Amino acid sequence: MKLGPEPTRYLELLCSYNNAKSSEETNYFLYQLEGLRPKRLESFLSLDKFRLIADWYHIAILKMINLPDFRNSPNWISRRFDSKIPPTTIKAAIRRLIRLGIIEEDAQGNIKRKNENIDSTTNDLPSQAIRKFHSQMIEKAGEALREQSVGEREISSNTFAISAADLPKAKRMIRKFQDELQAVLSRGNSNEVYQLNIQFFALTKGEK
Repeated sequence: MKLGPEPTRYLELLCSYNNAKSSEETNYFLYQLEGLRPKRLESFLSLDKFRLIADWYHIAILKMINLPDFRNSPNWISRRFDSKIPPTTIKAAIRRLIRLGIIEEDAQGNIKRKNENIDSTTNDLPSQAIRKFHSQMIEKAGEALREQSVGEREISSNTFAISAADLPKAKRMIRKFQDELQAVLSRGNSNEVYQLNIQFFALTKGEK
């Protein structure tokens, strides 16, 4: 498909936003993207969809809605994030979730989940968004290691030799564990939002 100059520039800026190395660069490219948002979003990659996954706090806000004391207040949400995300960013994220049809706001200003399954919203996202999300969550794990007490977190690692042929089996076991842990811990009486990261990767490279 041949794109015109404006959508081409939009996609170029989107790639630059994804590859930004600093918060200053991220904010600059985001400002440029918002100004070039295509009028027919269904014809081009949606920045809203990209940011839903690429910026970690969107998913965290969705999970936070399940907390019994949740407030639709950017200031309150920011405080629950230890003020690491400013209220203005929180407000923009909520508007984005509403535009995507994932949450809805009633006349009283209360918000609730409208679509429990976001796969239909994100199944056409590029791998860059997924990688950006995982990178951010790995960074959040580093923050937790430095800032949270041992009683608030569990961070452990293990290094061992394996047969590369067993990697698919390891992936299945890890995914099963993730599903089982979430099912057990999400049964009710939730008062915090936690992130489970599992990284399983090669430290060596096979000889060619």
